Amino acid sequence: MVETLPLDRIKKENNNIYELVVALAKRARQINEERRARLHMEINTSDEYEDLEEALHIHPIESQVYERKIKPTRQAVEEFLQRKLEIRYPKTDM
Repeated sequence: MVETLPLDRIKKENNNIYELVVALAKRARQINEERRARLHMEINTSDEYEDLEEALHIHPIESQVYERKIKPTRQAVEEFLQRKLEIRYPKTDM
């Protein structure tokens, strides 16, 4: 089911929407990489396959399990709205 994002709630939490989009995109990439690493570990516990694509070809994963998972972008937005995501800047010494 497709839902619209609560932009009014998002704007309350962060005034700079561009900064927020970048932060959410970075978090979504992290989530995606974590999932990919977990999937890789599930499929390939030993080093008998050269890459993930080869392992998936030999051991097909039930796509329904992964299709039901929340999308990484949506998960990042929900983490932000639940105040689990914090935007930090690197410290620079001048």
